[in-house]
Amino acid sequence: MPESFQEEVWRVVGDIPRGKVMTYGQVAEAAGAPRAAQAVGNAMRKAKEEDRDVPWQRVVRAGGFLSYEAPRNQEALLSEEGVSFVFGDCVDLQKHQWAK
Repeated sequence: MPESFQEEVWRVVGDIPRGKVMTYGQVAEAAGAPRAAQAVGNAMRKAKEEDRDVPWQRVVRAGGFLSYEAPRNQEALLSEEGVSFVFGDCVDLQKHQWAK
């Protein structure tokens, strides 16, 4: 059992398959705290900073929008996984959204 909410978030995100995404809100709900989308963002930031093996790029904002911090990097990583985009830089959630 995870020791913290942050570790639970990392576990949930680690389960997202290649080519799929979840929103911050979906991850928060799957981690047991439906109102903690901002805390999910903090956990993703920390995972990147600590170079953890967490596929942070698979977590997007509501509506499929890319992160504020590293949108081009996120877009490149998702494209490598076969994720397609609509309206330029918005993940096609109809094709790629994953529900846990």
